[in-house]
Amino acid sequence: MQRLLAFTILWLLGGIASLPDAVASQPQSERAGIAILGSGWADCAEVTDTTASDDNLRFLFASWVQGYITGRNETGAPADGPSTGVSAQGDRVQADALRDIGANVSPASLVTAALDYCEEHPLDKFADASRSVYDQLVRSARTAR
Repeated sequence: MQRLLAFTILWLLGGIASLPDAVASQPQSERAGIAILGSGWADCAEVTDTTASDDNLRFLFASWVQGYITGRNETGAPADGPSTGVSAQGDRVQADALRDIGANVSPASLVTAALDYCEEHPLDKFADASRSVYDQLVRSARTAR
């Protein structure tokens, strides 16, 4: 188990080390008052160019989409507004508990959807693509419920 963990860490570090300079040099940025960390700040055009020939980078961006969706699930934030309210007793309550978004979607499908968005919106950031994927999944989940 420790060998597998060590291999995974080394493999990920290898992928991170090969990131384009424009992505790697953006440790933290801010967009619309929200801090966008890491690979989410990459331009969609650059992401589509680099992931076309590098499976390690494709895996890295798949992980970023999964992290974005996990963060949204953690906060329970739906695509179209605040997810929490205050009950009559003053307790925080979930107004729309969609906290399992993407649970049954493969990483390959998530990154493919994000890359499709990037193809159509090359001037956007990868965070925008991740948000779009999340929004699509929320709409699908609401329709299914």
